[in-house]
Amino acid sequence: MENELRNILIIDDNEVDQFITRSVIELSGCEASIHKVTSVNEALSFLSEADQGAKPIPGLILLDIHMPVLNGWNFMLEYEKLNEELKNKIVLIMFSSSISQNDRKQVKEFSDISEFIEKPLMVEKFQEMVTKHFANPVSV
Repeated sequence: MENELRNILIIDDNEVDQFITRSVIELSGCEASIHKVTSVNEALSFLSEADQGAKPIPGLILLDIHMPVLNGWNFMLEYEKLNEELKNKIVLIMFSSSISQNDRKQVKEFSDISEFIEKPLMVEKFQEMVTKHFANPVSV
């Protein structure tokens, strides 16, 4: 893949999970800027602003499934409507502590989801994921 990893967007309502994910990314040696939002609406707003040049386009989105009000699946329904040029610059990873087989099956219904990984994110898994999806990661 030709994408560069300069910015990461974490979409997760749980601040502890956000902290762990950010720490793992930093421990992995990745120097990308990390942006965090706690809701689907904040994430969609961030991406809208990124599309207009007001915010950086995230090369990687880490999306939690289970969030209150609107969940990861609701986000995906809106994400599918975004401009293809923007989406082509983004690797979207669904990550969750869910062990539901239904969640794993549902991931396959969205072609924009590159893969599903389990929480908590581990340094080795993050490094493997970055190597797999980014030709030019920033320091991993």
